[in-house]
Parts: sequence; structure tokens; C-alpha cells
Amino acid sequence: EDIVFLRGMVLSMIIDLELKVNEFFANYFKIHPKLITHFHNYMLENKYNSLAGKKSTLSKILKENKIEKEFEGLVSQIDKLAQDRNLIAHCKTDPAKRNILICMGDKEEFSKKRINSIIEKANKASDHLDALIKKYA
Repeated sequence: EDIVFLRGMVLSMIIDLELKVNEFFANYFKIHPKLITHFHNYMLENKYNSLAGKKSTLSKILKENKIEKEFEGLVSQIDKLAQDRNLIAHCKTDPAKRNILICMGDKEEFSKKRINSIIEKANKASDHLDALIKKYA
């Protein structure tokens, strides 16, 4: 698979993870169905509520409900995936190595193997979030 295609896939997957975090919040806070669109638009999906902030809120909820063991590693997975997303979003194809992405200004390289590993981690985090959403549905 093309490295640029894989980069797009990672970016899309992280967006989907954030949408699952949003879905969890709507379930957890028991938002009335008529207000869910407003909750998403005004509270969750605006320029003031970053994935980092949502991750912090998620961590507090897991601790407060004493379920951090059940979802161990989820918050750190999301954090690492967000960091990788931010780097990958600003990478370009290495002119010397067509199947490597390089980050300008950083000494980061993303090979197909590394990106596929990120995709695997995103799938695991997605499964964790699905279980969490189901728990509060």
C-alpha cells in the first residue's frame, strides 16, 4: 500500500476515535436524544475542546467510576495516537526513500511498518472505546 494512502488512513482512524470518545460522553452524561446534535456541535466538536482535553476528562471518568483497570491503557493509547497523528499530519514523502514519511524539523520517520503498527493500535483503542460505549449505552 502507498505510504501516503496509509497516512490518510491513520488520520481518518484518529478522527473516528475522537468521534467514539464523543459518543461515550453523550452516553455517559445521558444527553437527551433531542439534544445530542447540540451537545456534539456546541460542547464536543468545536475549536475549544481538543482531543487532549477529552482524554483528560475520559481519564477522570474512568478513575471516578473505578473502571480504569477494565480499560487499562486506553487513555495512554489515545494520547500516543494523537501525538502520532499530529506528526504524521505534517510529514512529507522522503525524496530519497519513497516509502518513508519524514517530519520537517523533527527527526521522525514513518515507514510502512511503523504506520501499520499505528493502525493496529488505533484498532485496539477503537475496540476499547466500543466496549466503553456499550457499558454506558
